[in-house]
Amino acid sequence: MAERAEAGGAPALTWLSIVRIHMLTLLRSIESFYPTYYRSMIPGTAEEARVPCCCQLSVGEERRRLEEEEERERRRREEEEEEERRREQEEADRLQREEHERAMERLRRDKQESERKRAEERRIAEEREAAQAREMEEKFRRQQEMAAQRQAQREEERRKKEEARRLEEERRKAEERRREEEERRREEELRQEEERLRAEQQRLEEELRRKEQDERRRHEEEQEAQRRLEEEALRTRKAKPGPGPARRALADDAFDLLRGSEDSDEEEEEAPRGAGRPRKQEAKGKSGRSSKAKGTKKTPSHVDNAFAFLAGACEEDGSEDDGEEAWEAAILSLEQGQKKEKEKEVKAPRRAPKAPAPAAPAASAASSSAPKRKPARTGAWVQKAFMALGCDKDDSDESEEEDASPPEQKRAADFQLVKLAGAIAKKIDDIHND
Repeated sequence: MAERAEAGGAPALTWLSIVRIHMLTLLRSIESFYPTYYRSMIPGTAEEARVPCCCQLSVGEERRRLEEEEERERRRREEEEEEERRREQEEADRLQREEHERAMERLRRDKQESERKRAEERRIAEEREAAQAREMEEKFRRQQEMAAQRQAQREEERRKKEEARRLEEERRKAEERRREEEERRREEELRQEEERLRAEQQRLEEELRRKEQDERRRHEEEQEAQRRLEEEALRTRKAKPGPGPARRALADDAFDLLRGSEDSDEEEEEAPRGAGRPRKQEAKGKSGRSSKAKGTKKTPSHVDNAFAFLAGACEEDGSEDDGEEAWEAAILSLEQGQKKEKEKEVKAPRRAPKAPAPAAPAASAASSSAPKRKPARTGAWVQKAFMALGCDKDDSDESEEEDASPPEQKRAADFQLVKLAGAIAKKIDDIHND
């Protein structure tokens, strides 16, 4: 019914309308069944029941009338029922048709949907196949590209290996050329070094010869100075009364020690030079004194004055005035000489000797024959000088017995003699080292 109402036909039957129809049918059947005098008992028939009896029909007529009415009502109900059945059948047919139409529509829609799905599936399958085909083509293309890349890489590696071999060959050749050039340069440097060493050897030999000549000339000058000093000492001895033999021996030992011409030192110093004096002359000139090299000015220095003072102190005749004047002159000369030496050292400081260049074996052999410097023995010379002069502090009692000078003069003489002997020893060391 609801579908019929939706379809636009007769109004749909509801349960309320069905109950209403049944109630009306029941009332009509009751009115047709009960007689008229009973109608007063039925609601709505009281007016008819109050109708007078004369006015009422007979029972037979009433019965016929009721039967006719009932027949009419029955036919009417049958017609209504038939109509209702017809309407219900039509409604059922309509509903069935609508249901059929809806089913057909559903079938049509399902068919269309299935066709659409099949078409979609076919499209998806075609797209999948196309994608697979494209993927296969892309894979094949990538394989081709990878194969081409591998081939290009192999070609590049082969080219790089060839380039590396070529560069290695060039580097090896360049290394060989550099090594050959290095060998040639080293040989040239060795040759130049040999030439330089030969020139250095010649220069050293020439310098050695020149030094030997200078040494020989200086030795001759020393002999000449020694001879002059001996003559001067001889004149001094002749002018003054000579002391005893013990004092003269002490003076000779003092000169011998202060000059540094001991037998062992003289032999060690003169032996390598090859130009020394004979042993007889060496023994004869033991008491000689050193002098400056040839070509220098023979001016008396503070050391020469000290030598002269020592000679005078050792050979004086006991006069205190002459001894004090000699002491003062020697000390004054010593102080002046020390000041001059300090000024020279300040103005021209000594430079450190340069390291000698490596010499050849021949040059080394030639230089080994040159005179070597002896180490200074200043302390021993000063001590021996004190002992020779009788100023040893350990033997002060004996020196006081031999020398009759006062104690104050003796102490001053000892103090000044220490300074004087130190300067003399320094000068002797310088001469000895030169």
